[in-house]
Amino acid sequence: MEATRTITVELSGHRLSLKTELSAEDAREAEALVRREVDALRERSGQVQNDKLALVAALKIAGQLVEERSRHQALRRSVRERSRRILTSIDAVGREVDGEPPRAIPEGS
Repeated sequence: MEATRTITVELSGHRLSLKTELSAEDAREAEALVRREVDALRERSGQVQNDKLALVAALKIAGQLVEERSRHQALRRSVRERSRRILTSIDAVGREVDGEPPRAIPEGS
């Protein structure tokens, strides 16, 4: 885990000092992401207060994070299952070569 550092970002004309464990590069990328979201919302919704734009942007980004985590978990499950099937196939071939009966790899291995 990286050390906590204080960074300054500027969003919607406000300078904010934040403590974060993000690298400087990741913090700037996060700042740019929020700025793009706020700007896009401002463009679509006209004159809306900055705090409301920031909240809507935060909810949108949080929703994207939740979706990405879900996709990541699904990918991990898929990789785990495929790996299990590959190991079962390799084991079966090895047992066949050795003249032993095949066996299944237990779930969760």
